[in-house]
Amino acid sequence: MSISHLFVDWLVVIFLAMLLLWHLMLRQRMQKKTRILSDALTELRQAKQVSDHALARLQKLASRVPGMVYQFLLRPDGSACFPFASEAIRDIYRVSPQQVQDDATCIFALIHPQDLNNVRLSIQDSARQLTPWQCEYRVKFEDGTVLWLFGNALPEKCHDGATLWHGFITDITERRQVDVALQTSLKEKVALLNEVHHRVKNNLQVITSLLRLEAKRSGQPDTKATLTDMQGRIRAMALLHESLYRSGVFASVDLASYLKQLATQAFRAQSSGAVRLQLALASVQVSLDQATPCGLLVNELISNCLKHAFSADQGGDIHIDLHALASPDGNAPQWCLRVSDTGVGLPADFEARRSHSLGLHLVTDLAHQLGGTLTIGAVPGSGSGASFAVSFSVANLP
Repeated sequence: MSISHLFVDWLVVIFLAMLLLWHLMLRQRMQKKTRILSDALTELRQAKQVSDHALARLQKLASRVPGMVYQFLLRPDGSACFPFASEAIRDIYRVSPQQVQDDATCIFALIHPQDLNNVRLSIQDSARQLTPWQCEYRVKFEDGTVLWLFGNALPEKCHDGATLWHGFITDITERRQVDVALQTSLKEKVALLNEVHHRVKNNLQVITSLLRLEAKRSGQPDTKATLTDMQGRIRAMALLHESLYRSGVFASVDLASYLKQLATQAFRAQSSGAVRLQLALASVQVSLDQATPCGLLVNELISNCLKHAFSADQGGDIHIDLHALASPDGNAPQWCLRVSDTGVGLPADFEARRSHSLGLHLVTDLAHQLGGTLTIGAVPGSGSGASFAVSFSVANLP
């Protein structure tokens, strides 16, 4: 064998050895890359499983929350989507979570036209100020169904300038229907109470007119006086019902305003002009049950003052005062209603006359009805004139 042939054989052997070595190195690299890729795929599968489990737990939790749990993304270009929405979106908007993952246009198309602008503005304000978004609005479906919804969410700013809200939306249609029913019922009851007070006032005015006509027909001075007194008492009750009817508030009465009207009317109806009426009335809200005896009491005492406190040509003042008293031990607030005059004062035999006077009997009964204490004597600080004061507690209003 020649030297040239041996050299060629050696070259072939060396080439085959290098080829085998390269193949082994390539195989090792491929195995290493395969292991790396396999490990990466395994990690991805594990991460996906963790993500799927977390999503399943989130969906499970969301399914137990009343309403729809969601994420809402507002992009810088103004487009929007729901990256996450619980299955309740099918009940709220009648769409699937997948339909709104990239584009929320179909949701805004469902919002009631009268509420759409308000919803958009509230979202923009929340995004600009990063304040919680809260909104009540309606959605209207193709079949004409209208639902009231309430949304509540917290925003956060994303690195790309988008705004992401996390929150919930719930169906409040039933609550709104209950509210409407309650408002309707309330309006009906207010209208009924208005009508009742209006009719009571009218009936009392009819009775007053009948008494006035009967008084004109009677030739007996005592009968005329009695009928006139009865007119004043009925007028006091009619004025209270008129005040309630005009104010539209039935739970309480502004006692100062009511007594001012009552005293002015009663004084004008009975005064000859030489006597003056002085009022000092502090405002306090009382119930109808307390306003009625207060009005009758003031009417009775004004009539009593004009009849007995002043002679025919004598002038003077009648004072009506309503003010708060110190309330000891934190009990219910105490008030004092006083009717006094600058007239001749109480007669020496006042106590004997008192037992025979229907008006004073009525004043005593009205003071008891108020749960108060009646004090009769001279005007405090002057020693003259007459003073009738009732101290009472203002009942708690509903």
